[in-house]
Amino acid sequence: MPFVSSHALALVAGVAIGCGQGGFLAAIVPLVNSLVTAEERRKVFARRDAVLNATLAAGSLAAGALTLVLPRGVIPYFFVANAVGILPLTLAMQIAGRHARAADEEKEKAGGGEDGPLLPMAALVRLAMPAAAVQLAVFLFGFSQFEATAPLVSERLMQMGLFVVSILLAGNVVVIVSTQRLVTRLLEGRPETDGLRIAVGLWTVGYAVAGAMAFLPYGFRLTGLLVYAVLFALGECAYSCSFHPWLISLVPDRELTRANALAGSMMGVGNFAGPSIGVALAVAGSAPVVWFGLGLCCTLITVAVGLLARGQAAKAPATAAA
Repeated sequence: MPFVSSHALALVAGVAIGCGQGGFLAAIVPLVNSLVTAEERRKVFARRDAVLNATLAAGSLAAGALTLVLPRGVIPYFFVANAVGILPLTLAMQIAGRHARAADEEKEKAGGGEDGPLLPMAALVRLAMPAAAVQLAVFLFGFSQFEATAPLVSERLMQMGLFVVSILLAGNVVVIVSTQRLVTRLLEGRPETDGLRIAVGLWTVGYAVAGAMAFLPYGFRLTGLLVYAVLFALGECAYSCSFHPWLISLVPDRELTRANALAGSMMGVGNFAGPSIGVALAVAGSAPVVWFGLGLCCTLITVAVGLLARGQAAKAPATAAA
């Protein structure tokens, strides 16, 4: 990236980074799953999300501070630092892969391995589509909206300073890191789909509060945004300890990489298209229109997840009888 001299080369670099991220996302969940027991899944995936948020915040803070004290010309070399920082991850993945292969060999010796041909793609899509659809929806109307639409609406339509955007992001990370363990413990005895419904339900309430406060003076508007950031963080805690365990439960272990790749691609689509939804709502020039519109979308997701949960409950007795 520091040596890019044209738009074409920048595009090539971006595609390379995107392909690498796609491969990583497809592989990391099956790898983590192979190293833990079914009882540990929720805690491990929840911890992974908390660490991810904390390190993203720390990296963003460090980069932002450096741009204040160093000349702008140094910014491209942040990419070099990023590349160097990824190298230890390669070694960690090699070590984890060795442990995963050893665990697979032990399963095969014990007769617990899942040998057999891969499912046809149509069959795999039928199994994984509920999770992929939920993944698409939560990134379209949840994560991408917090990352892109909320800063836009806060600064442009609610007359908040840019510092408020930083406060929202920082508050979001602090809540995730401090409450992730508690939320995971509260949801451990419930089906994963309950965790997903709770997550999107919290986001819906957050949108409603921000929308209602947007009519009021500055102090109330700021309070509404802070409440939204806290509720979004709590919803993210519920999502992070529920989604991947649910996905894992839907498909055989040998299909998990492909199923996770499908869900990951839906995440990419949601991140790509989600900001356009927020911008389209913001064209109305009214912050309440944006917040209540997003809240309505999240309400529809909550209903859809509830229907999926009911469908799974109906299939369970038939599966047990078979």
